[in-house]
Formats: sequence, structure tokens, C-alpha cells
Amino acid sequence: MKRICWIVIGLLLMAGSLPAYAATAENGFAAVEIRDETALLLDSHGETQAEMTDAKENSGNYHFSVAPGKIYYLCLGSSENSATSLFQLEGDGFSEPVTAAELCDSDLFQLKNDKDGSGAGLVSVSPCKELSLGEDDPCAWLQFVVANTVSEDTLTAVCNMTFTARRDDVDGRFAEGDFATISVTLDIESQSEDF
Repeated sequence: MKRICWIVIGLLLMAGSLPAYAATAENGFAAVEIRDETALLLDSHGETQAEMTDAKENSGNYHFSVAPGKIYYLCLGSSENSATSLFQLEGDGFSEPVTAAELCDSDLFQLKNDKDGSGAGLVSVSPCKELSLGEDDPCAWLQFVVANTVSEDTLTAVCNMTFTARRDDVDGRFAEGDFATISVTLDIESQSEDF
């Protein structure tokens, strides 16, 4: 009897450690706009503030060096463009990817940001469905607000983000629980007085 109890307890513990999404959910990744193999972090004027070279080879995982006390934007793609949004990692893929704007639509997808690292508390992330920076056309963006800090050490914030579908798509492109992930690491390098 004790042996059966321990087996049941073990199964319950294993179940508690499983991911919190439905077993039928499809996993994908959210890509970003790449220019000449480079991913860019921009400011509100559309000026490049940080960049990651060889970004195409590290799709889904991006790494930037930033300053504290600033706001940065990472482009997920033009509002209508489906080429940089939601793709399945395994199998045949979705019948048609969602657009970047749909991915940033809070009525369609919920964004969850699991942060880690010494600078995790300094960074907040939110999606922007349609925003023009500088003279560029409207795009869908991830906005990173990096708070000021008195630390003189480099702090690291790892943002593991998941876009999860809130409901089934009427055209059958995705189902409730389907999700796309993206990971952005920010090395927050030095104190800044401006915000």
C-alpha cells in the first residue's frame, strides 16, 4: 500500500512540473525584422540604439547591450506582414502564419513575460500593435522600458516571452492555446541620468 501511495505522489509531482499549456497546443516562435543579418533596437525617433549581428542564425533568441533609463523598440514586422510572426517549430507548420499586428493584439494573444537575471526588475515589456517610429511605416513592436539604476555593474535581464492564443481563429490558422515564444536578453551596462 505504501508503495502505491509513493507512486501516486510521484505521478502528482511530475504532473505539477509539466508546462502549463494544453497538450494539443502548437509551439512556434515569434521572429523579428532582420536587416542585413542584423536585429535592431530603436528609440522613439526610429534611431538605432543597439544591434545584434548574425541575428538570422539565432532566430528566436536575441541579445543586446543597452543603457538604463531608456525605452527601446524591437520590430516584429510590418502590420500586414506574416513572414516574421508565428511559425511552428516542428511538423508542417500552421496553415498560414498570423501577422505581426495580430500577434500584438491583446484581444487575440496574451503576452506573458518571464524575466530572470540581475536586472530583471528593471525591465518591463509590452506589445505595440501599430506604431510609426520616425518616418517609417507602421509596424508591430515590442517595447522595452528599462528603468534607471544606481548600480555601476552590468546587469542582465533575460525576457522569455510567450504569446498565447486566447481563442480559436475563425479561419483555422491557430487554436486556443497555440503559442509563440521569443527570448530577448538585455545587458544593462551603465548608469544613465536621462529617462
